[in-house]
Amino acid sequence: MIYTTGTIAGSSKNLTGAGTDFTAAGSLIRNGCTVIVWSNPPQAFQITDVTSATQLAVSPAVNPAIPAGTRYAILLSDSKSLDGFALDLAETFGIYQRYMGGFADVVQSSGTVTITINGKAVTVPGLQSVVQKDALGSAATKNTGEGDNNVLAPGSFGVGSKTLPVISDMWDKGAGTRFCNVSPSTSGGPGMYGSGIRLSDRNVGSGATPNAQQSFAALVISGRIIQFMAMADGDDSGWMRIYHTGNTTRASDGTLKAASPIARIVKSREESTRPDIDEQGYSWCGNGTCNDEAEGISITRLGVGEYKIVGSAGLAKSGWRLSPPRDPNGSGDLGIVEAEETEAGGITIRLYKRRYMLTDDGDIELVKGALIDVPADSWIDARLDMPENSVYNQKRLAAEAAMAEAEDLAKKAAENVDQFNN
Repeated sequence: MIYTTGTIAGSSKNLTGAGTDFTAAGSLIRNGCTVIVWSNPPQAFQITDVTSATQLAVSPAVNPAIPAGTRYAILLSDSKSLDGFALDLAETFGIYQRYMGGFADVVQSSGTVTITINGKAVTVPGLQSVVQKDALGSAATKNTGEGDNNVLAPGSFGVGSKTLPVISDMWDKGAGTRFCNVSPSTSGGPGMYGSGIRLSDRNVGSGATPNAQQSFAALVISGRIIQFMAMADGDDSGWMRIYHTGNTTRASDGTLKAASPIARIVKSREESTRPDIDEQGYSWCGNGTCNDEAEGISITRLGVGEYKIVGSAGLAKSGWRLSPPRDPNGSGDLGIVEAEETEAGGITIRLYKRRYMLTDDGDIELVKGALIDVPADSWIDARLDMPENSVYNQKRLAAEAAMAEAEDLAKKAAENVDQFNN
């Protein structure tokens, strides 16, 4: 049996290995083993000390020096002799004894123990420092549920339950901290069915306003709408809506705007150079893109600077409606935009060049110039209203109906439990 892993180099009375593991447990490499080296000329040595995984002390001295990368073999087969067998057996029992001694130290120690495994030192915590019986309790003596010092069961505080509990009064102190379903009366009215997180935590503070003393806080999520409220002794902050990528849009110059159904109008898909025109949440619908709330519309270019949107219920009736293309580098508007709506809900949008005229009074006035197409590095933003039968509104109504049905089922289940208990 021989050991030939890796290669060696040598000088003086030392052999240095590359890719070797001379100290590996059970390798049987030990003092007295013979090493044959395929150098020029070939040389033979006897190991006088296994110094490390890559270092052997040998005799006689190396002459001439052995270059790096030289092949070699350590003879392990001398165990066929009685003396060799005795040495191999002693080496094996020595490994076993070192392992058992190290494991005994791990079991008995209350600190850390360093043991050597396969020639590598490993530091581990002693079991007496890990298992401190007097410091540990037992879940077997605890009740399950939401009480103090209890072990939490599935459904505690609404976590892990298949159907979240319904809270009819978000601010009922008796309801405690929990994940829950909420009803319209406590979630902001119709359209705000959803799931919520209700915290019952009286923070340190003074005064009756929720800003000074946040006794309770609640978060309600319904579709894209996320809003929260704080309350202190009956005085609430009112629902405050969180703005995020689902309910805002970035205008062509990168500024944020509150979003409802949004259309982004360009000259053509092929000529647009803006990589963010169809960012997440937007899809192409002809000569432009729309977010999913405006799903179902189409945008058509009628001619130079003139575009038509169909499938909406017209421009938004409140808030901002149109935004001209803007320079993404921040230099301002790239045209003047105007819209004309039809009775059928169609919208014609025109883009004009910006011109400045000197009035009779000597003032400089901004006026419309010739029709121009949307620049390739920008777009026109249009905020829309959508009909009740739009794709998004149908999905929203279906989700609200499903939530209401889940709430009714949860209430009936709670009533059945109460009747059974009584």
